[in-house]
Amino acid sequence: MCTAVQISEGQAQTTIRVRLKQAVLLTRSRKRVLNVIAATPGVTMSQIAREFGWHVSAIDYHLHLLQQAGFVVRRRARGHKYALYLNGQAPPAP
Repeated sequence: MCTAVQISEGQAQTTIRVRLKQAVLLTRSRKRVLNVIAATPGVTMSQIAREFGWHVSAIDYHLHLLQQAGFVVRRRARGHKYALYLNGQAPPAP
């Protein structure tokens, strides 16, 4: 069974089709992370952490869960940094 979950905060809005069991993964914090990634494709963990005033490890925790649920894709960017995209919006892997 699928449902549409409306993710919105500020001006960024994204609708993602998810399985009902995945919808429980979408806490307020994870919705905020998804909205930043939707509004700024290619953003890095450190950029999100700076914007939220959180430690990078907190962002990494939420991203790990979002990636496991299939919401987020990481692509290697510069050096050891990863660019973050919503699933289906990432550029092809090199």
